[in-house]
Order: sequence, then structure tokens, then C-alpha cells
Amino acid sequence: MMYRFMEPIKKERSSNFGTNYFMFHSRKLGRDITAFSKLAFDHLISLEMDYGVEWYCERPLTDVFYVDGKNYSINPTVYVKYRNNGDEFHCVSYEQEGAHSYSQLWAAQHNECLKEITEKDVYLGPFYSRNLLVLATRSSRCSGVNLGADATIIRYLSVNNGATIGELSTAGLLAEDGLKYLADLFFRGKIHFSDIYNMAISNRMGVVANGI
Repeated sequence: MMYRFMEPIKKERSSNFGTNYFMFHSRKLGRDITAFSKLAFDHLISLEMDYGVEWYCERPLTDVFYVDGKNYSINPTVYVKYRNNGDEFHCVSYEQEGAHSYSQLWAAQHNECLKEITEKDVYLGPFYSRNLLVLATRSSRCSGVNLGADATIIRYLSVNNGATIGELSTAGLLAEDGLKYLADLFFRGKIHFSDIYNMAISNRMGVVANGI
């Protein structure tokens, strides 16, 4: 399937960025994604693991626009396409860097939807981003789907109104590499983790089936 933006604008890594360069292989996109700040990287991982996001592309475009006779440039951090067919651009920055004061004017001129993303939008809890990265790493190793296994675990979760990871293991539904399978279910929108924001993933983490 073709999307409005398929490949990011290339940006060479240089010594000016120091360690502020991050790379991850995206299962959703089938290629490596790159970011030049930890905040932008964590936001990309949240898009990777959000089932409602069908596609995304970092550094989708750069554009020059005019306000009051002056020219300004805009470089959205990421383009996002949702499963409900909506799409938008995100400009990601730390709050102390200041708001993108003219970004919304560019969006208005081009009839686009643009959202400004800061730390409060990305770090929804003390463990959220760390947990998402763990799940993204595990799910990226999965290949193939077993519908029978899916049905068994979803049925168990539905009947029991959820369970912890430890309880799923005790019930014989997960083996040693069970977290990889749960990460795959999460990636595909089949389950969610009830405590993903405030506790590290462990056997005490709650798992709930989604209604899709």
C-alpha cells in the first residue's frame, strides 16, 4: 500500500549530535527508523506499538511558508496515518524549547492537521516508554500468526476478566518466551497491559483482552 510519505528525508549523523542518535528496526514499516532526540525516539516507539496507527514516517517533509511577508521553515517530526483513515503531522519538542509558534499557521495554510507533542504527551507514566521499548523489541522478533493460540489466550482472558503474566504462565498458556508472544498480541491490538504506565513489566503485570 502507498502512503503520502514512505521514506524519511535523509539527515546525516554528525558529531554535533553526540549520543543523541537513535535507531530501531520497525516491524510496522519494515525498515529502520531513526531519531535525533530521545523524546522523538520514544514518540516513534509509541507510534510503532499503537495499533490505531496504521503507518508513520519520521522527517516526512521540509517546507517554507510565509506569514506577514516573512518566510519560515517547518520540519515536522513525523507523519502519522491512522486506521480510521485520519492523518496528521506531529512536531515533537521539549517544553523548554518553546512551542512551534508558527506551525499551526502552516497547517492552516495547507489544510493539514498538526499536533505539537511535548514530554507530557510521550511520558504518560514512569515506566511507559521503557515498557513500550521492551515490547517493541520483543514483537519485532515475531513472524507469523497462530490464530488458534490467539483464540485460546483471548478466551482465557475474557472468561477471567484478565490475568497477570504470571497467572498465564501458571495456567500453561505461556512458556519461557511468553513475553514475546504477548508483545506480538499487543502489537496487533489483541491485548493491553493494565499497569503499563506505572510498573515495569514482570509476572505481576496485568493483561486484558481487547474487544477487536
